[in-house]
Amino acid sequence: AHPGYYNPLIQNEISRVSFDAVEGNSLHGEFQYAREIARERGLPVITSSDAHTLAGIGHGYTEMELR
Repeated sequence: AHPGYYNPLIQNEISRVSFDAVEGNSLHGEFQYAREIARERGLPVITSSDAHTLAGIGHGYTEMELR
């Protein structure tokens, strides 16, 4: 969550990790580097509400289609 927001992302560490999607946007803003990682790996970009308060619930969301 929040890729690169609290700490810089280190490319050689990311290359060793497997994941299914990348958070590209939340209440903290947009994560351009995360979007680049998703594009390079062909992964979906998700958005989260990151709700820390009741007012934040539903601010951001991702809809997924089942296959």
